[in-house]
Amino acid sequence: MKPDLIKISKAMQSIIAAIGGQVNRIEDLGVQKAKALTAYDKAMAIQTLELRPDHPVTILERIVKGECENEMLEKSIAESAYKSCITIIEARKAQLNALQSLFKQQEDM
Repeated sequence: MKPDLIKISKAMQSIIAAIGGQVNRIEDLGVQKAKALTAYDKAMAIQTLELRPDHPVTILERIVKGECENEMLEKSIAESAYKSCITIIEARKAQLNALQSLFKQQEDM
């Protein structure tokens, strides 16, 4: 095998391993995201029930969102981490695709 093909092959193996790590990570992030969404929805429901008798419906949602700011922050962080992981996987896939094309070109020479 040509030296260039060996280098490309090693780079491809490295990227495949990195993708595998991100795939494992995304499973955990998915669970964290689901838990954060559930906690936020639950907090919103509880606050709505608690505040409804004392506040007009027209502003109730804004008040409830303010009361649930910590849950909203956790939800946003979990969503961002999940989306970031997906973006990393997509970038790695693009790198792998480029290396595969390069590998084919080198192989045909």
